[in-house]
Amino acid sequence: MAKLIKKIRDANYEQEVILSVKPYIILLSAPFCDPGGRLEGILGEIAAEYEDIVNVGTLDILREKELTEMFEISSAPTLVMMTGGVVDIRMSGIISKEDIIDVMELDKIREYRQKGFNYHPPRNFIPGAESEEDSDEQE
Repeated sequence: MAKLIKKIRDANYEQEVILSVKPYIILLSAPFCDPGGRLEGILGEIAAEYEDIVNVGTLDILREKELTEMFEISSAPTLVMMTGGVVDIRMSGIISKEDIIDVMELDKIREYRQKGFNYHPPRNFIPGAESEEDSDEQE
């Protein structure tokens, strides 16, 4: 299972993530953010079950600070799903396997792939977009 989860680093980011033909799920975390590796274990299960439709990786936010800055995260752990190097979905905190599968629409991606189509879940993250709370505070 460890082979199914890639360690994402600055040196392999472009080749591994940006050029990937499959969507990429990345766990942005540090050892203290996921005690016992619960979330990484869940990702291992997802990597094995959905190997045909997604790639899975981890990014150590303490070791890869410059790369981490690109993701504009405010809390860890954070999961992102990327397509072609663009963040489509972002989820923060310790998340259940069922929620990851549901929000990232992995079953729907698989269903469309089997029919010969590419499906990308709707984006829930738009870089630079202000939340309603942010705009209310500025007024």
